[in-house]
This record gives sequence, structure tokens and C-alpha cells, in this order.
Amino acid sequence: MININKNGEAIIIGLVGRVDSNNAEDVRQEIWDVLEQEKYNSIVIDMEELEYISSAGLRVILKLIKRGTDTKAINVSSEVYEILEMTGFTELLSVEKAFKKMNLDGCKAIGKGAKGTVYRYDAETVIKVYNDPDSLPDIKNERKMARIAFVLGIPTAISYDIVKVGDCYGSVFELLDAKSYSEKIAEEPENIEQYAKGFANLLKEIHSTDVDADVLFNEKKLVYKWLSETEQYFPEEVFNKLKKLVDETPNRATMIHGDYHTNNLMVQNGETLLIDMDTLAYGHPVFELANVYAGLVGLPSVDPINQEEFLGYPVEDMGKVWETFFPAYLGTDDKAKLDEVQKKVELIGDLRCLRHLARRIKSNNNYAEAVKYFSKRIAELIEEVSELDFK
Repeated sequence: MININKNGEAIIIGLVGRVDSNNAEDVRQEIWDVLEQEKYNSIVIDMEELEYISSAGLRVILKLIKRGTDTKAINVSSEVYEILEMTGFTELLSVEKAFKKMNLDGCKAIGKGAKGTVYRYDAETVIKVYNDPDSLPDIKNERKMARIAFVLGIPTAISYDIVKVGDCYGSVFELLDAKSYSEKIAEEPENIEQYAKGFANLLKEIHSTDVDADVLFNEKKLVYKWLSETEQYFPEEVFNKLKKLVDETPNRATMIHGDYHTNNLMVQNGETLLIDMDTLAYGHPVFELANVYAGLVGLPSVDPINQEEFLGYPVEDMGKVWETFFPAYLGTDDKAKLDEVQKKVELIGDLRCLRHLARRIKSNNNYAEAVKYFSKRIAELIEEVSELDFK
């Protein structure tokens, strides 16, 4: 019927089975006996094992709320949540729904990133499982970012549920028979040009969308982080020039996806949908293009095995994607223009690669030569680039 424990300054009240007119007064009395004896700052009502609560049980919760102590309900089943919502209790206290438990044993991983892995659960469903067991705030943020992009007209897959997978959390998406661009490129190398142009067109759409800079993260802050983590690899003069270029890059209110690669574009019934929205930001497109360059050209040139494992298709095809993507994005075949902009993109892209490899070198010294290569390449490019802005 009831389990009561204390966790730090919180009283945990576990309701079990049914709480109705037959036992509500006994439940209230047992709770009150504990509350009168203990010191506490908050009350947590754990409803994981609660099957049903009647109006008599709800009156017990109402009396708890009226004590004036911070009170919330957790692990609320869909059935009990419906009762709380219908009676207005979801407006009286914080209510956290229980998360369905999913087993992904045998499910195919169709994409992997720094924060998590995307699995194909069945023909209709994919689940992104976050690596960090404490990722619930990140998942909620990603759902928020996806809604922002969707409302602004970006074709975005929106998670319709949050689940538990082992000790971790996952976001559930309905993507009927969808495949990523990476899978499509691996299966249809003869159609690389088609997918590269689609890859470019969606990014142009994203970059033509203005966003509220007060709501989203400034991508330039991330580039400053790359600089701070790689400063040791540059002569002071080179570092200062590089930082000055970043400082002087205009702060546009342009939407930035933040993790734009072919794993994060899904094809469903001929429609392209964008996933992994937790990195949604704003800023200058040069920073996003730099990320794309790093993934398709920079890292494959020095770390082909890991990059092939990450994207799932051959390094030579990554180069082909870039060769079609870049002029399609800029909307020109003018070699002089392409060379001019690519040097700017490559400069920041090489910084992105350097930061990535500098982190790996701590555990694997085999990356030492690659780190030297990128730091030398950046020092050369800095002499040819006077600004990062481009039209």
C-alpha cells in the first residue's frame, strides 16, 4: 500500500497498488506519522507501483501539497497521469511520467555520434540512446530544439516519446522504413551526386532561416572552445591571428544545425528529415561548413578507418560528396570563388580536426603526426585568409 523512505532532505513516499476510499485514510495517517517525526525540505511521491488512485486518494495528495513543502510526483504511469491531468493535479504539482523500458538487443545501429547511438527498432521506429545515464535534460532540450526548427519550416523528425534503455534514456522517432543518407550512399554509390546535392540543398534551407539568438546557443562560442583546447600547438602569432579572424566574424542570426553530417539526414518516402537537433544553434555558416569539411575531407585524410566506421561508406566517396556538395551549396562553379571560400572553410575545418585529434592523442600517440600536420596546415592557411566572412 505504501513505502516511505528518506533520501537526504527528501521524503520519498511510494504508493503501491490502489489508493481509494477503502484505504486512503490509513495511507494519510501513515504518511503524517512519518512527516511529524522527520525533518525534510521536499516530498517526492513515487507512483511507479501505483495502479489506481480515486478522489479519496487525490485528497490525501492535496493535503500534502497544502503543507507548503516542495512536492512532486515521479514515475507516473499513463493511466494515473490521465487521472491527474483530468482532475487538474498536473497544474498543482510537478508530475514526471514513467518511462517505458525498451530492450534493443539485436537492433541495428544506423548512426553514431558523440552523445549517443541511433538504433532501428522496427520498420516504423528508430530510437536514439544517449550515452550519459543523466541525459534526460539533454533529451528534453533536443525535443525543444526540434520543435523550434519544425515551426520554422525545417523538415525535422520530432521525438514522440522518451524511454529507458538499460540505465540510459532514449528518444523515440517514427521513421517508417527510413534510411540515413549514409546508408543510401553506401548502398547506391552511383547516386552520390544526387545525395550530395540533397545534402547541400537542405543545409542552404537551414542557413536561410533566421532564429531567435536569445533562445539558441552561439556557435562561435564552440569555436572559441576549439581554440582554447589547441592553443599549445600554435606559435603565439598564428594563434592571435586565428583568434582575431574568429572575433571579427559577424554574429549572424542564422540557424546552425551544429552536427550536420550524412548520418543525421534520413530519407522517408522520398522526403528528407533532419535528426539530432540537440546542437541547434545560431551563427555564421562558415562554422557549419567547417564541420562538414572536417567530416568529409579533413579527418578522412588522416584517420580513414575511424571515419569510415562512423559514416559507414568509403573515404573516397566522402571526397566525392564534398566535391559535389560544396559548389552546390555555394551555387557556383566559379573555381576562383570556390577556392576563396574553401580556404576559409578549410582553416576552421582544420582547427576542428586538430581539436578532435588533440583529444585522442592523450590516449593514443599515433595521432601525433596528424596533429602536427593540421597545426602546420593552419599556419600556412592563416597567411592566405584575411577574413572568414563570405557572401
